[in-house]
Formats: sequence, C-alpha cells, structure tokens
Amino acid sequence: MKITASPAVTNFYTDILAHSFEPGGQRVAAATTMGKFIVFERDWDNNEAFTKMEMMLPNNAPALCLDWKNGNVGILLGAKSLLYLFRQDRNGDFDDDAARLTKFDVKYDVHDVASRGSGSPVIFGACDDCKVRVWDVETQKLVGEMTDHKMPLEVCKANDEYVVTGGQDGNVVVYDASLRSPKPIVSFDQGKSTITALDISSDSTWIAAGSAGAPIVYNLKNSAILPQISLENPNKIHTVHFDQMNTLWWGGGSGRIFKSLNLTEISTEIKATYGAATIFHVYSITSTSPNRLSAAGSSTGILFSENGDFFEGMVHI
Repeated sequence: MKITASPAVTNFYTDILAHSFEPGGQRVAAATTMGKFIVFERDWDNNEAFTKMEMMLPNNAPALCLDWKNGNVGILLGAKSLLYLFRQDRNGDFDDDAARLTKFDVKYDVHDVASRGSGSPVIFGACDDCKVRVWDVETQKLVGEMTDHKMPLEVCKANDEYVVTGGQDGNVVVYDASLRSPKPIVSFDQGKSTITALDISSDSTWIAAGSAGAPIVYNLKNSAILPQISLENPNKIHTVHFDQMNTLWWGGGSGRIFKSLNLTEISTEIKATYGAATIFHVYSITSTSPNRLSAAGSSTGILFSENGDFFEGMVHI
C-alpha cells in the first residue's frame, strides 16, 4: 500500500545518507546530501507520515551522519566541519527555540557521530584528522581525544559500555565508554580495507564491521572473530545494523539488503524496492522493533517494512 505524506515531506529531492528512528518511537529523523534535515512521524496503522520539524543546514552543507540512539541526548547531526545537537522540549517536541539547536565548535570534518547517554552525556566524533573527539553535551566543550588510528576515521558507534571506531587504516578499535582510560580495550586489524560501517549489538556482545561483501563479526566477550559469510559478487558495504534481537542487517551498492539471524549465514535477502522505485545504494538501515525496519540511500524515498521480508511502503521526501 502506498504511503501518503504531508506536502512538507515531499518538497525536496536528494540522497539520504543517514536516518534513524527515535528510541522506541514512531518518529524518524533523516538528513540529506543537500543539507536538508527533517523529522517526521510514521503512522504505521494508517500508512501516513507527518512532518514534525524541518530545516536547511547553513550553506546547504551535506549531512554525513546522524545519531538518535539516546533520547536524553537528542539528535546528533554531522555535516563536514559542522556538528549540531537538536534537543526536544519537555513534551518531546521540536517546536520552540529553533528545535533547541546547539552548535559545537569543531575544527575538523566529522565523518560519524555517536553518544553515551548514561552518567554525564557525551558525544563521540570520528574525525578526518585520525582522532576520535569527545564533547560534553551540556557545555559543548571538548573533553577528550583518542589517537589510536593512523589514517582518517570513517565510522563510530557507542552505547553505555563501549565506543567502537573504524577508519581508512582498516582497524577497528574498542574503548571503554566510561572514558576511565583513553587506551583501547581491544583492536582488530583488517589490513588495507577501509572500515565503512560499524554497529554494536544491543547486548554488547557483538561488533559488526563492514567493508565489502559481508561484515566481519567480532565477539567482544572472548575476542573471537566469526568466519566471514561468503557472498557472490561482493559489493561495498555502506551500512550495518543490529536490531533489538541482535539480528544483523547490512546493505551497500547492490540494491539489496541482507539479514543474518545467526551471524554465520544469510537468512534473508531483500530487494531495496517498492513498486518501480529502487534504492541502488543503501546508506542507512534503522529499526524500531525486530520487525519494523527502514532503509534509505540513493533515492528520494525511505523504505519501511513491518515483516522484515519485503518493503510494504515508501515515504518520498
């Protein structure tokens, strides 16, 4: 069934590099290569979407990354040397004070962002000068740096236990999210393959790192590396995602999304299509429950699935 959307959702055309469901909610935040940032609410029962907030970034800066995993932090958005935090009001809305927009002082391009919501909330940035930078959410001040990568960083993910980073040096580095020590807990070397995608499972047992073909999966409890899933005609991976049941999803340049229940074989292969529309390059996968999945990329549309086996609708933004 085709999803309808309010006119404000359909008034621009651009690729979507990053999007995310709010934690446990119905709303979706999306950011684009033309500097458009939008939050809309997905009505699953009536197949509708309604805009809650939208804005253009200064100079139409292309948004490279977005994070909305911590409701008590807000929405993080990185656009080259710009880093913004969008905070909701006490009612969970974005309506007053320009969506409570906070700009951070950043001197280097930020390729990815993540946050730790427990304790004193902080933001982690994967920067192009090979450093992981840490900012305090309340003061917007730089409070730490990690310097274990030798080439520009591409991706970072975090939860309340770990911070995981990857870059052009092929290394995956794991830190203690409490920042008690700037030294890595462990690191994995993937040689010359740039790490283009990362995620941490909800139980903090697994890390998935993507480069091409299928992701490399690490066990954080025993430092073991699972055998890599074999794929015919491997393509570059743009995004990997663990859902709440620790099912692994990934996508890239093939117009397909892969699902692995046991992390050792492909359970399902889904075409990133709805009707005549196809997302040939999948840049972002997000979920709000085990069966409610969304994908976005080189298209004006965001795909939605309630079954995890095919996409039943698309919101064109």
